[in-house]
Amino acid sequence: MLYGLARLFSLISLIFVGGCIQSSYDIALDVPIELPKLEGIFVKSGTNDVVVIKPMRAGYQFQWGGGESNFLRLFKIPEFSGYVVQVYDYSLDSANNKKPKFSYFLAQASDDGLSFSVTTVDFDHIPANLKARVNVSVSKNYMEPKDPSQTLDIIREAAKLRQVPPIGYRRANSPPG
Repeated sequence: MLYGLARLFSLISLIFVGGCIQSSYDIALDVPIELPKLEGIFVKSGTNDVVVIKPMRAGYQFQWGGGESNFLRLFKIPEFSGYVVQVYDYSLDSANNKKPKFSYFLAQASDDGLSFSVTTVDFDHIPANLKARVNVSVSKNYMEPKDPSQTLDIIREAAKLRQVPPIGYRRANSPPG
């Protein structure tokens, strides 16, 4: 099945449909990493902004524009038909120690392999029980679990929330659709 999924994934695209969840917790401790075939250069609709995704041994190199590269991994959870996308880098804490910073999205496969869209949770419609468990930055479009060990549970709940309209990206060498 994983082989079939990898072949299929080369023909499909990613649509990021979940809100950005930032955490210091790595869900790879709880969920196996998925490695479907995924790579390409994508351009943001109506702009020249580029996203590049290249496969690596345990994930993917991911670069927005000409900025620094980050590492990207994909996971499956039973509550969602697509993938949990993890983008991570390292930041410095107050003592100048490196600490991991993970951003999580939900990605749904579409059928043409030529585009994906990025969106976030509609923060005006977060249920009270979830809002009590996260810190929300509406201006920066992310939420962060108050207890990082609860990151996977927060991701599972976010999969059920209302989303805002997406920002589209199209494979650089594909005609507009």
